[in-house]
Amino acid sequence: METVTVREVRLNFRRVLSRHAPVLVTRTGKPVAAVVPLHGDAEVEDFLLANSPRIGRLLRAAERDLAQGRSVSLEAYLARHRSR
Repeated sequence: METVTVREVRLNFRRVLSRHAPVLVTRTGKPVAAVVPLHGDAEVEDFLLANSPRIGRLLRAAERDLAQGRSVSLEAYLARHRSR
């Protein structure tokens, strides 16, 4: 992965974006950010879901529920909600 400084990004952001590959951004030699190209709506959506703290909390809660046996089959869920 290519590495650029914060100063380089500030001065040449358009050029950094045109590389079409992930770029690591450093400040005083330490990583502080990454510029990751996204191609199409599906990649944008995947990125947002993967990096959303709220989605992460919901997924962890769902995994706990499954581990503790607190789940309902799709058929049972649909049957319960169709009758409303």
